[in-house]
Amino acid sequence: MKLLLRSKLAALVLVVCLVSVITGVALASSSSSPQNQVLTSSVISITPLPLEVPEGGRLDVLGAGFTPLELVLIEIFTGEGETVVIDGGRANQAGAFRASIAELPSSVGAGLYTINARTVGSTHVASAPLEVCVGSQGKC
Repeated sequence: MKLLLRSKLAALVLVVCLVSVITGVALASSSSSPQNQVLTSSVISITPLPLEVPEGGRLDVLGAGFTPLELVLIEIFTGEGETVVIDGGRANQAGAFRASIAELPSSVGAGLYTINARTVGSTHVASAPLEVCVGSQGKC
């Protein structure tokens, strides 16, 4: 009788172990491990170059962290409720872009501004300060 109970107990332990292993493998394959996770948010940033631009001067804006091929608009918020769109383009496959503005519009005079990179298809907005100065010969 003891032998029969021992063999049944051993069989029960074996079944429980097999069920645990099978369940663990199934749960592991559907878990959100780092290799199975999808990036749903990102940190986006922009950098105006140079940080200080003379009136009517050249400005480059570099950005990163956008969705690949996302349409990006570059705009300057004047602080008077007006936003001046100065350029636009698409992020590359890595989510980065470079916008080159040959000449700042005359409506952007000397002062401290907020420059934004805003996406059309999502709510991504990155901001940076930009100082426009009165300069001569293209320098502040």
